[in-house]
Amino acid sequence: MKKIRFTSSLILIGLLIGLLSSGCSSFNFEGETVQKTTLAETVFEVTLAEPLNENEILYLEMLDEVTGVALNPSRYEMEAKDDYSYFVRIPMVIGSLVKYRYVRQGTDANIIEHDTNGNVVHYRLNVIKKPAILKDFIAKWNSKKYEGKTGEISGFVYDEDTEAPLPEIMVSINGLRTFTSSDGYYELKNVPLGEYNLVALEPDGNYKAFQQGAVIAENSVTPASFGLKAADMVQVTFIVTPPANEVTQGDMRFISNLYSQGNTYSEKDGGISVLASQAPLLKRLDNGDYSVTLDVPENFDLRYKFSLGDGFINAEHASNGSYRVRQLIVPGKNSKIYNTVESWFSSGKEPVKIYLTIPEYTPENDVVSIQINPFVWMEPIPMVKESDYQWSFTLYSPQEYLNNAQFRFCRNFQCGLADDAQTSGKNGTGFVLNLDDPNMYTINYALETWAGLAQANYPLQPIAIPTNNIFIKGIEINPNFDKKDMATYKWGLVNAAVSGANLLVLSPTWTFREYSTSGITLQTGSDLLYSDYDAIKTFSGEAGLTLGMYPQPRFETSTSTYWYDAEKSFNWWQDWFTRYERFILHYADYAEIHGIQTIIIGGSEVAPAFPNGKLPNGNSANTPYDMADKWSALIDDIRSHFSGQLFFALPYSTNTEDVPNYLSKVDALYIELNTALSASNSPTLDELKIRTSSVLDSGVYNLYATFQKPVIIALDYPSLDGSASNCLNYSNSCQEYLQTNDTLLKYVDQEEQAMIYQAIFEESLTRSWIYGLVSQGYNPSVKVLDNSGSIYGKSAEIVLSYYFNALSQ
Repeated sequence: MKKIRFTSSLILIGLLIGLLSSGCSSFNFEGETVQKTTLAETVFEVTLAEPLNENEILYLEMLDEVTGVALNPSRYEMEAKDDYSYFVRIPMVIGSLVKYRYVRQGTDANIIEHDTNGNVVHYRLNVIKKPAILKDFIAKWNSKKYEGKTGEISGFVYDEDTEAPLPEIMVSINGLRTFTSSDGYYELKNVPLGEYNLVALEPDGNYKAFQQGAVIAENSVTPASFGLKAADMVQVTFIVTPPANEVTQGDMRFISNLYSQGNTYSEKDGGISVLASQAPLLKRLDNGDYSVTLDVPENFDLRYKFSLGDGFINAEHASNGSYRVRQLIVPGKNSKIYNTVESWFSSGKEPVKIYLTIPEYTPENDVVSIQINPFVWMEPIPMVKESDYQWSFTLYSPQEYLNNAQFRFCRNFQCGLADDAQTSGKNGTGFVLNLDDPNMYTINYALETWAGLAQANYPLQPIAIPTNNIFIKGIEINPNFDKKDMATYKWGLVNAAVSGANLLVLSPTWTFREYSTSGITLQTGSDLLYSDYDAIKTFSGEAGLTLGMYPQPRFETSTSTYWYDAEKSFNWWQDWFTRYERFILHYADYAEIHGIQTIIIGGSEVAPAFPNGKLPNGNSANTPYDMADKWSALIDDIRSHFSGQLFFALPYSTNTEDVPNYLSKVDALYIELNTALSASNSPTLDELKIRTSSVLDSGVYNLYATFQKPVIIALDYPSLDGSASNCLNYSNSCQEYLQTNDTLLKYVDQEEQAMIYQAIFEESLTRSWIYGLVSQGYNPSVKVLDNSGSIYGKSAEIVLSYYFNALSQ
């Protein structure tokens, strides 16, 4: 067996050493807690759909999720049994949850295996319980459709003791994975024929990992329901001694594979998996050691390291320069673990000290981070706040990949959006770090201007507020809000409350991968989990905001591209709607359990799925004849799960007479307004009010008159020049323009957005059948004057705040 270490295309070293012993206790050796473990020989056998080319080598790649899935794999060369079968024997620690995949090495490139749906395999899973032979099948090496025979597997996952369904359990088989819905149900289609390991895990280890064999037969469904055993939580105190001969400067973080500690179970920017912004901080003790006490689940295979950055930048290293990753099979009792960091350096012995001065107009609650580009832009890392306008960062490693790397600074981890104006943009060019220059080891930089940060102004004249029925004053979170945004959202919610909002509409998502119905699933790292919404709900309550939920798809492509490229056959639609219904009920159940009073369904993103649905270009979406019945049945299903208010989101259209009768079954109509209010690129407020009056009194009022349901107006107008004309000057709708362009700080027009808000607010107040106003697209993570629909820190926020607060009096 040949073992090779890699870091992406880089070569790095670092995995764990298990001690062969009986028992599961631990002992201290020279200040280091060493856990006694038992090794079990695991034979990995894999069958290929097609043989390798001449001179190609097949590797098994063990992945290091803590450093980064793409950054520090260990590769084991496999031995051929014949042209289609390979194997390798590897001793593994019993209790380990192994994450691995296969890589084909040719003369020109290394190719990672793909699953039957054409996606790169993130990783396979295996629980090491005893010596075993593990069988896998590699379907393909590219994104083309798999032509072989397949089957399906599905079932329900439940609590072994209470039999309650378990939501958001990751279920994996042969490199395919999905998550259970609120009823515990999962299904995986397009599984190659054969016998494989079925593995289930809860991302925070609250339930013990499960594994069993499963046989997949041709054109059949393998039933596989099973229970998981709840894990008890124990307190583990980690006491860490920093390197004896090195100065430790910066905040020390505990980087681990637990979701609540920043692990996204995905591959983020630069191959990083764990977000430093959400990793626990250690406290410095009087004797110079560091400590943190954490609640962790018993028997969990905890992989962790200590870092002054993230899993890759400034992480601890062994004395030989290799990455250090630790393993602890969490004992069933409270424990103390003693660890010693050997070095912060992988090469070199002198750190780079960076001192940053920021402008005095920087919001006082902003967090400043540094982003580094050794080969691509990585995830940003928090800097250390020294004083109100002084931040610092000491860069230790890996210096062998940092010479001539780029770096830049940003606010609230929103690099590419809230940057230093000198280096702004998603693909902006940073400052070069030249480690051959001895003067580069101390960097003093005065940042003069933040891109997109300035004082918003709007000449709003107070008016007498007429008698009205506006009860809902809402802020709707942008559905692109993801895991990284969880670090800095709180002040944005406080701002919404101060602006007079009484309703915060969350926009939970599942990822609708390309145009495959089998790809409609929760995708960690992008889509949030229940536990994230628990945190938001708690803080929103403290801020005085009630919650609503508006589940929306997260398309990997633009909305229009998804719908244009979708198959849209009768069978496709049947499958699509079944999965959409499961998605909606997943959050209806959450809302019911947590006392959330409002659910919103429908909306512009799924408008092609309405009866007689239209694509964005106006062509037919080829929806089945029974689509109205499906939506009606979905409303009934939601009612059986959820006892609160149910709104239906309907994008405004001049064709408001041809609307489905099932709208009579909901409690209110949530009208998404982004229609053109002017043909001019420089409209006046009076022009906007005249057109708004026409829109409300014709199309919108027709809906109210037909169904006699309260109307809530949801404003979807970006601060983009031309927004009032729905971007007539860009030959695309504003939505399409924003989804297909990365130029977030170009063509910004705050005043136009503010005037649109003023026109719609003033006209809505005079109509008794309008019961609410909601601002869509809100980004609570950062205040920035970009061209998006978010009003945070913009002129439109001045308008909204004035009216919302006036309506409270």
